[in-house]
Amino acid sequence: MYDIKAVLFDMDGVMVDSNPYHRKAWPIYGEKIGLEINDKLMEKHVYGHTNHDALENLFGKKLDKSLTTKLGEEKEAIYRDLIRPELEPVDGLIDFIKFLKEKDIKMAVASSAPRSNIDFILDSFNIKSAFKVIVDGNMVKSGKPNPEIFLKAAEMLGFPSAECLVIEDSLAGVEAGRRAGMPTAGITTTHSEEELAPVAFADKNFNDFKELFLELSNK
Repeated sequence: MYDIKAVLFDMDGVMVDSNPYHRKAWPIYGEKIGLEINDKLMEKHVYGHTNHDALENLFGKKLDKSLTTKLGEEKEAIYRDLIRPELEPVDGLIDFIKFLKEKDIKMAVASSAPRSNIDFILDSFNIKSAFKVIVDGNMVKSGKPNPEIFLKAAEMLGFPSAECLVIEDSLAGVEAGRRAGMPTAGITTTHSEEELAPVAFADKNFNDFKELFLELSNK
């Protein structure tokens, strides 16, 4: 199925099942800034998007990037406090990373999350050294489903799109991977296979990294 030289990982919902904690953090923060944020709004305007895009969507107007960075970090501090006591990687992640290193397959993080959250997760799991490239939401002009973040990660790694496997959980993320011209695997932490396949056209979907490891190790 895959003939790849590099793997581009999203983070939220891929490396860590963080969405339940973001789902709690956004309404808590919304109360502080005078916004009522519910599941429907988060599904439409938050998941898979940068904090800048999410906040503009939620406020319904253009906002200065310095303001959304400040507001976003306030929200992320709430998220980190919520997830810290229960933090653990998605099943099979650590072994999957070891497998890729053994095969000399290069790795990058390409996440809409702010760098503070990416560092928090990678440092907590002691896996930061495995990633040659990290692209966060503040390093791109357009968030997912625009493919910019994956194209930038591939360029920084030095591989063409066709040789980069994207691993995503969100509809916007899988669409971004496909629009980048990259084979794309969906992890069904946030959406079911039925939701991912017809809407975002993932090449194949997996429940966790154990299943994806079996797929790649049989090649």
